[in-house]
Amino acid sequence: MSSFRYSDVYKVVYPRRHEGIYKNRGDNPWVSIRIRQGVGRDPSKWFSNQLRVIAEISRTYGDGRAMLGTRGDIEIFKVDFRLFDEVVAKLKEVGLDPRDSCGNSVRNPIPCASQFCPYAHINAEALSTFIGDYFRYRSEYEQPLLPHRIKISISACERACAVPVAQDIGIVAKPNGKFDIYLGGGIGEHAFSARLAFTDVDAEDLLPICVGVAEVFRRSGERRGFKWVVRLRGLDKVREEVLAIAREVKPKLPKPPDLTPRFIKSRIVKIPYPTGWLPPMNWLSWPMWLIGMGLAMYCCSIIKAYTYQSARRLIGLRN
Repeated sequence: MSSFRYSDVYKVVYPRRHEGIYKNRGDNPWVSIRIRQGVGRDPSKWFSNQLRVIAEISRTYGDGRAMLGTRGDIEIFKVDFRLFDEVVAKLKEVGLDPRDSCGNSVRNPIPCASQFCPYAHINAEALSTFIGDYFRYRSEYEQPLLPHRIKISISACERACAVPVAQDIGIVAKPNGKFDIYLGGGIGEHAFSARLAFTDVDAEDLLPICVGVAEVFRRSGERRGFKWVVRLRGLDKVREEVLAIAREVKPKLPKPPDLTPRFIKSRIVKIPYPTGWLPPMNWLSWPMWLIGMGLAMYCCSIIKAYTYQSARRLIGLRN
């Protein structure tokens, strides 16, 4: 029988969750460590030396697994919580740090894949890095001062591939060089769709508004999340409070980088087929829709299998 009780380890781990540590289930000393890129690094890009170190740490300190998360983080499992600081030191040697990937913190902003998208109006990765770097390591936006996590996404065009309606802050670029901002979205047991709060926002006002949201949320003390602040106070009231803080802090904040789209010069296969929740009802289009869907799924499975095997060869993961 294990000498570690879940409740005892949890009491040690819980206050440090914003440092990138989660308790695994059961009476054991195991925790998960969620890893982010360092400050100034594009959250969507990982380097081979970093992946090798993560693989080695997972083999040495964990159970050999590594999982890519939905916000661009990598998570390793079953690490002894007493070795957490030792693991973090090794990660920092290659420019990685788990801090602000878990717990009550401003999580890694999600950019859409604008470097591959012909419809992109901006460089979503550059904007994501800019906003994420500002909130990194700021204790006022971490546990225990921040009552819940904050999630942000950046979509480079109106197609909104980064799902702004499911975020606390959803930023969507427009063809006129300005942005729409959605507030108060979230998934879970009580799922809310974010609502359009600001239209035609200039790039230099994006970070002030994000800071305004974080401040309004921090001062609210609402432990269930920012979506409940919008739900209970109303969008108009929250918008007014956010704008007041944004105007106050704007002169003190850094200016955004160049957001001109940068495309990776690669050949991209585009398979046109009707999209939407249901196929067209014209009976003649049903065969084409089925063929298109089948071809798309087949191509995706091949690409996924090839990418997976290539990644395993690159970082030397064992079965």
